[in-house]
Amino acid sequence: MGLIYLFRRLVFVQVLLGILAFCMAEQNPEMLLIAGALVALSWYVVEGPTGKPLHQNIIMAGALAAVAWLMLDIWYFRNSNLIIAVGHFTMWLQVLQLYGEKRNRDYALLLVLSLLQMVGASVLSYSVVFGALLAVYGVLALCTVLLFQIKSTSDRIMEARRHQAPPEAEIPRPRVVVGRGHRWHLRGMATFIGLVCVAVALVIFILMPRTSRFTTPLTGEIAEATPARQVGFNREINLSAPAPLAGSKEPMLNLTVSLKGADIGSTDSQPWRLRGAALDTYNPSTQIWSRGGSLSQLDQSIALPEGGNQLAPDPDHNVVVEAGITLRTSAQRTLFTLLPITWIESPTLGSAIFNPRDGQLNAATVTTGAVVYRLRSPLASTPEIFDAYQKLSPPGESLSAAYQRSGTPSFNADTYGRGWTVQTPQIRRLALEILSKQNLTRDPTAVADDNDAQIAQALSDYLESNFHYALINPASTGDPVANFLLSSREGHCELFAAGLVAMARSLGMRARVITGYVAHDYNRVGGYYVVRQSDAHAWAEIEIPGQGWRTFDPTPTSQILMEHSRGNSYLTWFRQIYEHVEFAWLSRVIAFDKETRDVLLDRVRTGIVKSSKDQSTLPGWIVKAVERLIDNWEFDALSYSIMAVIILAILVGIVSLLRIGIIRRRRLVALQLTRLPARQRRALSKRLRFYLIMLDMLERRGYHRPSWQTPAGFAKELAEAHPLRFEPVVALTDHFYEIRFGHRDIDDLRRRTIRAHLARLQEALGQRGS
Repeated sequence: MGLIYLFRRLVFVQVLLGILAFCMAEQNPEMLLIAGALVALSWYVVEGPTGKPLHQNIIMAGALAAVAWLMLDIWYFRNSNLIIAVGHFTMWLQVLQLYGEKRNRDYALLLVLSLLQMVGASVLSYSVVFGALLAVYGVLALCTVLLFQIKSTSDRIMEARRHQAPPEAEIPRPRVVVGRGHRWHLRGMATFIGLVCVAVALVIFILMPRTSRFTTPLTGEIAEATPARQVGFNREINLSAPAPLAGSKEPMLNLTVSLKGADIGSTDSQPWRLRGAALDTYNPSTQIWSRGGSLSQLDQSIALPEGGNQLAPDPDHNVVVEAGITLRTSAQRTLFTLLPITWIESPTLGSAIFNPRDGQLNAATVTTGAVVYRLRSPLASTPEIFDAYQKLSPPGESLSAAYQRSGTPSFNADTYGRGWTVQTPQIRRLALEILSKQNLTRDPTAVADDNDAQIAQALSDYLESNFHYALINPASTGDPVANFLLSSREGHCELFAAGLVAMARSLGMRARVITGYVAHDYNRVGGYYVVRQSDAHAWAEIEIPGQGWRTFDPTPTSQILMEHSRGNSYLTWFRQIYEHVEFAWLSRVIAFDKETRDVLLDRVRTGIVKSSKDQSTLPGWIVKAVERLIDNWEFDALSYSIMAVIILAILVGIVSLLRIGIIRRRRLVALQLTRLPARQRRALSKRLRFYLIMLDMLERRGYHRPSWQTPAGFAKELAEAHPLRFEPVVALTDHFYEIRFGHRDIDDLRRRTIRAHLARLQEALGQRGS
């Protein structure tokens, strides 16, 4: 009964673990609370001291309700994911099954439904926590299936007894007797099955890497966008949309920053801005910032060979840092960079698309898994860098012709990044008032001014000091940028960046809005910055004569860091460890694709070749010894004869060892010694040698003991057929049991008695043979 009770508990825990994993994958804590409470209550209602299963009609009614809800979830709520809908359906079927009467087929149904739900959860989630839950679930499911076999066998025996017994007889459930040998056998079988499953999974994992994202016609994109606007990187800004909410803390990329080969992330407290999209066009009617369509005509395809691609010379008089970026997901083509970049290298990308005008960098194709690349960037831009950009190979004639055929206007370098059309006099008046306090002024018709750097800094400082940062969109019936500058004076970072660009453009300067991320959270365990979705940010870039495009961030830095800061506590170290483990899980397991596999196999191959050439290692010494043997060996008729004799001797030795091993294994099985330690096996095999002699004598006369039959059963069968002839077999078998299981020693009297029984058996068998 103990194993049966353990089986019911394991089924309950397996169902609860499957529901927990699915709700976690779906990120639905409300469903977990409801379903988890119902599952926990089912144990008390059904398995408790006064427990009683619900009537089958109630279970059927609940199942019909679950089917109706599934249809409603699929056909009425069209935006529902089919995997989620089916997962809810299987969840409610399991809950209903727990409240009903459970026979073996019901338990089998529960196990199958739980397995299907876990498969659905594995499609929805790829986090390291879910991976740990899946591993625990796999071990638990293996134990449950093995115990289910024991329970079903016990039930079949009990059913057979019930049919044979009188109707009024009370039939006890057969007891499951588990000896030490059987327990070790069960553990060994479970371990063997588990290792085989792990080995098969590893082989499939290596031979069949992922080639695409987890997208199917049934599931669609797993990570569906939520209705509410979240903080996150966007390739355009819609200022008419509601203000972004607090974003997800999900890590998006890792960043390392080094100077002359030394990591400066752990000592540098300044945030690093990773630019993604450069937005140079504002549409007053839609209130959307976007990248001008004609700018794509200047996109250049750049190769990323081994050793990298030098886009521009590194300034000698400038501090140049090297940044390593690992995108945890490659769902989009945007490659985040510092401004400007002079060199780029990527082991995972063969090429990229670079625009020399706005510095925007994109992957040439969408790849699976993590994207890793390194780049160099000076801390201060110089015009020489941007001049080098313009010398990159221009786009082909076919590309320009394609744009002309599509009706896209040609790119106009004179008007790029200039001009403001929304309440221009009022915004220009505000900008000039700000400059007048600094004794500065600017001609709005001029493209460049010697004081542009001071002007841009004065406008940025004014916004940072006199405007309030908040994740809100102030109520307005007009243009949000004009309302922010002239009326509300508060808003989120997108409004700060747009406001600065609007004032700069109203004065004739070139300016654009930049969207990307701000990196400030340094993971000391992994040695890199962790950039999260909530770290998305917007700022401005303004062209300064003699310097090129410079970054200006008018958003109050202290408020930005306060919003994005996660704080320091005694849990910070554990959080950083978890995030580092999760990154390793995502980059090395989830993102394992064909390219990653080829790199891994190439490293293994290179390591083997390198080790074989190094004579200080054992493989290298063996390879060198074989090479010397081949070089010094004279291959004549005698050499070939000697080699053939050696090979033949080796083969004979191997066959002999295998035969000895097989014979020894058979003897251990016959003596029932396979589960004992080696020392006890050796001692008992010597003392029980008489039993093997008896079996050999019987087998020569055609009496073979089946492997499934016990020694006592074999002796009894022979004695019943010929009592006088095989009486010594019974006596010798009794001695076998006394020595094997009774731990008796062989003294002189017992030794003489055993010899006498063997002699009598030999005589009886000899008489029969004659």
